[in-house]
Amino acid sequence: MTLTTRRAGGHAFEPVDDFNPLPVRVQEAVESHVVTRTGSEAYVFTTNESKNLKAGVGKVGHIAVWDAGTAWVLDLYDALSNANQVWQWVTADGKGIFAVQIPMTDGIRIVTSGTTPGSATVVWE
Repeated sequence: MTLTTRRAGGHAFEPVDDFNPLPVRVQEAVESHVVTRTGSEAYVFTTNESKNLKAGVGKVGHIAVWDAGTAWVLDLYDALSNANQVWQWVTADGKGIFAVQIPMTDGIRIVTSGTTPGSATVVWE
C-alpha cells in the first residue's frame, strides 16, 4: 500500500492547537511512503520450485506477478503438501497485483512450474 504525506514547514501536518492534532492545512510538496504491515513476510519466486512458506494458520495477502514467463503456473495450497489447492495463476492471467486475501488453516505452500519461469512476489502473514 502506498500512502502520500503532504509536508508543511518540515512537519507532516500543522495542528489546530495543542489539544486537536488534526491537520488543518497542507502544502503542495508531496512525498510518497510505502507502508507494510507488521508481521507480513514476502518471498520472491524466479524459478520453478515448491516452497512451504508457513506451517499452520496464516493468510496470503497479495501475489504480485511481474514477469509472466512462458506457460508458467503458480499454485497456492492450504497445506504443506500438494493437496487442497485454493488458488492458481497461469501465464494467460498476465502481470498484475492480485489481492488474494485467503485465510489458511493448515499452512501456506506455493508450487511454480512451467516452460520458462516468470517472477512473482507472495506476501503473507
